[in-house]
Amino acid sequence: MRFKIDKSYYLLALIILVACVLRFYKLDSLPIFADESIYVRWAQIIKNEPTLRFIPLSDGKPPLYMWVVWQVLTLFKDPLVAGRFVSGMFGLVTIVGIYFTSIIIFNNKKSALLASLIYALSPLSLFFDRMALVDAMLAAFGIWTFYFAYLSLKLQRYDLAMLAGFVLGAAFLTKPPALFFALLLPTLLLMVSKVNLNKIARNVKYLLPTYLIAFVIYNVLRLGPNFYLLMRRNYDYVYPYSHLLTSPFSPLISHSTAIFNYIWIWGPGILFILLILGKISAFKKKSKELFIIALWALIPIFAVAEFSKTITVRYILFTYPFAAIIMGLSVYNLKNKLFKNISLIAVTIFVGYALFIDYKLISKVEAAPMPRSERSGYLEEWTAGTGIQEIANTIRDFAFANPKTQVIVGAEGSFGTPFSALELYLNGIPNIVVIGIGVGLTDVPQSLVDAKAAGNKVYMVINSTRLNAKIENLDVQLLATYPKATNPNGTIEYLYFFEVQ
Repeated sequence: MRFKIDKSYYLLALIILVACVLRFYKLDSLPIFADESIYVRWAQIIKNEPTLRFIPLSDGKPPLYMWVVWQVLTLFKDPLVAGRFVSGMFGLVTIVGIYFTSIIIFNNKKSALLASLIYALSPLSLFFDRMALVDAMLAAFGIWTFYFAYLSLKLQRYDLAMLAGFVLGAAFLTKPPALFFALLLPTLLLMVSKVNLNKIARNVKYLLPTYLIAFVIYNVLRLGPNFYLLMRRNYDYVYPYSHLLTSPFSPLISHSTAIFNYIWIWGPGILFILLILGKISAFKKKSKELFIIALWALIPIFAVAEFSKTITVRYILFTYPFAAIIMGLSVYNLKNKLFKNISLIAVTIFVGYALFIDYKLISKVEAAPMPRSERSGYLEEWTAGTGIQEIANTIRDFAFANPKTQVIVGAEGSFGTPFSALELYLNGIPNIVVIGIGVGLTDVPQSLVDAKAAGNKVYMVINSTRLNAKIENLDVQLLATYPKATNPNGTIEYLYFFEVQ
């Protein structure tokens, strides 16, 4: 008997191949971002000292992403590329998860392939699949939690329920918004039980292993001494529940507008047409399934818009796989010729424009269309690590050429860029020490002055907006200046590289 491979798998493989090229080509094209430097530095610390494997909890962050990056650091010369490679791999896992989830629910290969293609090409997902951040991992665990939980209920199998539990538990070890997946799991009962209360009650037992295993895995975090900070730090980013009663429309309206803008620019906006067509084409035959998928996409977005103190694209990335599934349905059951033509035109425009933005993001990111919050954070402000790798290379070359000379590097702040990034790039060089010197400096810190007096080679790295003094009034030599992207008002922030005299 000859084993036949479904032809749709070849197309899925082609989509994955395109996704690989987009996600792994020139991974160092974007300067290191502040959070990236922190996460990858944590992975580096864990690799060097395994007893500190729960160090991310010191800032209220679950550690799974850092544990995975730790395992691949030795495969790459550049530690930042190692972190971004991990995110890219989880982006591929998400693409496959979208395909199989769409297949088991709607049983339509065209819509499943289109949904995977949308996620593979969308600048919104591509950008974060190329960043050493935890959000690509969370999105992958979200779609696979849905897949295994739905399948366990549909087939009434405890082994699949257990797999859903392991994936959900991994999501909890990745980022706190995994709570949305746990809260939304009961909605899957409506998909398989035909709103029959007796059947729903009988099927609840297949969710119990999922919750139990996820709960046990989550409690692994209690092994870390800073477990209590996990929830405490969350209050730095979100409003309490009482906020819904006191100020229900603030910042809901402004955040919702921002989210619409994110999808309009990075979706790109043509996807709103596919979203509408997807709802139309599947509404008659799969209205219940469509409704549940929409809940998984929209409820977390509403919660983020209502309760988050700040908003950025990556806060909603984990909902995007479910939105992509709905968009993929635009080719599900369209018998109207006009709708078919609109769908074909919309898909063509999406592919062309998305690839154009993708090319810009990879080759010349400063010229790429970007939401304002993303451009400022990743390219313009102190969080953007423009020039840090070049500075690290210069310091490293001097240290290697002068192994008996102690090199002291005073870096702005004590967390993020440039401090954590310089620690990351200069890790393991015995005659280099990186120390934090704070922000808002009006003079060369005394610690650097003393280090210079002791005969050390002393450098100072600081952003121009964090230096409250004129360079000519400081006892330093300016070795290099690295301009960041231009702000809308025409101003430019610089990263200064000084040698203390």
